[in-house]
Amino acid sequence: MKIKFKVEKEINFFYDKLRKISVGLANLSETIHPRLMYMGEKLSVDIMSEIFYSFGYPTTVVNPIKFLLSDCTNYLDVKINLDKSINQFSSLKISQDHIILMAGFVAVNNKKEIVTLGRNGSDYSASVLSVCLRADICEIWKDVNGIYSCDPNIVKCSHLIKRISYKDAILLSKFGANVLHHRAVYPIRKFNIPCVIKNTFSPHSTGTLISNVSKNINCLMAVKGITSIKNIVVVVIYSDNKKIIEKIKCRIFNKFFEFKILIITSKNLRNPKKQELHLYFHKKKSVCYILKRNFMFDKKENEIKSFTIVEKLSIISIIGGLNISYEENLKNLSNFLSSYDIKIYLVLTDRFDPVMSIVVQDDLANDTLRLCHQFFFKKEE
Repeated sequence: MKIKFKVEKEINFFYDKLRKISVGLANLSETIHPRLMYMGEKLSVDIMSEIFYSFGYPTTVVNPIKFLLSDCTNYLDVKINLDKSINQFSSLKISQDHIILMAGFVAVNNKKEIVTLGRNGSDYSASVLSVCLRADICEIWKDVNGIYSCDPNIVKCSHLIKRISYKDAILLSKFGANVLHHRAVYPIRKFNIPCVIKNTFSPHSTGTLISNVSKNINCLMAVKGITSIKNIVVVVIYSDNKKIIEKIKCRIFNKFFEFKILIITSKNLRNPKKQELHLYFHKKKSVCYILKRNFMFDKKENEIKSFTIVEKLSIISIIGGLNISYEENLKNLSNFLSSYDIKIYLVLTDRFDPVMSIVVQDDLANDTLRLCHQFFFKKEE
């Protein structure tokens, strides 16, 4: 009854706040969304705190809007300033026997305003909290057993990855795996804190351990996983002048950063010598206008021939183990897919990371995923 009374009191308090906010609905600012999100997160922590207290567990509640600090000027999808947050946490004196609870997904900016951490913000909060408290390990609990070699909903024979490096976990996330956002990996990688992904509904399952795994030759050669990003749009910019392409590439990086567009210089299987620049993104909205306004009609860039926008494509990415035999793998994979009448539209390459991405038609994405998994993991199947 005591817990019920406290929860009802907290809910009434939040309801009163919501009613006050609703009075000014006509003049809503972008600061309202983070405040509303924080109310829900705080209520969950208050309920959990009371439950622990009723069972006799000593608990300390950490308020994220006092300890997680951001320098960002926006209110959504912000980045935590680790150094400032660690310094803020240094003033905390918490008994070793206490359970520590903190609401996820929110932080505070330099103006003392509540901001949110964006997609998978609670995982990001857990990662940052692990760093600030100098934890031995970070545990993130999901509704799946861990990170798989491919989407198990599409590829039934995909297997659980029991151990993976920080770098490969980041790459899997960037190229389409949805289990853990790559932003959550950066803080723990910087401070070398292992992270285990486990299943809330199967607590005794093995899970996936993300850490500095052994760098022996077998580990380097192994492909870690295969991912997909569907429903993308590819923009191809053509020119006879390589310098013009490189110049535009730099300009697009600056212009499209806010739209989160990833640009990769590509190898065109049909004409490898052609000077092209490829970029891909999820939203077509306004891209034609932006490209024409900023790049196509600039008199200084009159050596640009044209640009093409191709829709309804998917990117299939093979992560890890490709540094040693990239060209051979690409050739063999292309021949293998061709035998199943799957044509590769183009190949996206990355000089710095062990990733090979191929672009295919959207309606062939799932079949391509299955075949790529069969090709690289055939010895295990």
